[in-house]
Amino acid sequence: MTNTGNVTLTGIVIDDVMFTTVDCPVTTLAPAESTTCTASYTLTQADVDAGQVDNTATVTGTDPNATDVSDTDTESVPITAAPDITLDKQAGVPSGAAAGDTIDYSFVVTNSGNVTLDPVTVADSLVSVTCPAGPLAPGDSVTCGPVSYTLTQVDVDSGHVANTATVTGTDPNGTDVDATDSTDTAIPAGPAISLVKTGRSNGNNAGDSIDYEFLVTNTGNVTLTSIVIDDPMFTTVDCPVTTLAPTESTTCTASYTLTQADVDAGQVDNTATVTGTDPNATDVTDTDTESVSIPATPAITLVKTGTLNGSAAGDSIDYEFLVTNTGT
Repeated sequence: MTNTGNVTLTGIVIDDVMFTTVDCPVTTLAPAESTTCTASYTLTQADVDAGQVDNTATVTGTDPNATDVSDTDTESVPITAAPDITLDKQAGVPSGAAAGDTIDYSFVVTNSGNVTLDPVTVADSLVSVTCPAGPLAPGDSVTCGPVSYTLTQVDVDSGHVANTATVTGTDPNGTDVDATDSTDTAIPAGPAISLVKTGRSNGNNAGDSIDYEFLVTNTGNVTLTSIVIDDPMFTTVDCPVTTLAPTESTTCTASYTLTQADVDAGQVDNTATVTGTDPNATDVTDTDTESVSIPATPAITLVKTGTLNGSAAGDSIDYEFLVTNTGT
């Protein structure tokens, strides 16, 4: 402050709503003399959010005639805004490794800047995320979620679930700041397949047939492709589909013609093998053996015929015995 008049001023004091007192080294000034008073103000979050601190101070001095003179001055101090935000996306342990199981996600949002952010939102392509309403002050954190995601068969077949979430916060000037974070959760593959082979005989003679069915089931947690049945009795086994999702089944068929050796043996035994390929190009197999009984029906016939070669003693009869296997 400066005494700009022509008389000495005493009892000089500064009134400023920001301070209880302002420290002045002297309170008397001769004409043209000056003094510098000081005070320190602690910023509030409201000041930082406003981006500046504005206020007016008034100085008062008393002249020799006990008349007060005063002056005012306003100062605006800018506060640089530095909005910033961070996101930590956290994935829980999957409830299982099959389609329909779940993963719980949580999103920890932190205001890492110097101004209040409001609103704060999280966007995630896998799930809908709701964050607690209200402003987020600098240094504060809030957890959005947990939110549950249901695994699809595509997720299980790929062996993992990877995605990125984005958090957005709006500063007091209406400017958005954002951050991203990603997670990648492994889904262990458990490929498995089962085969049940059954046969039904249509007769018990050579040339009759046995109709076979091969029930193939995907008993694992990943899709199986290129499913094929290997059976030494057949060149090919007919399967209506060659791709099975978990828990799905298909029935393959083939027909076998009995040989005399089969009928004589009384049964036909053999083993088939099914093979399927998982998404990691790993083959899984299963085998099953079927024994089909061929009931034996042995039978024989005899036809005896005689030819007379004369009618006197000493003549002969020639006999023939026709023996036929009339069984199987």
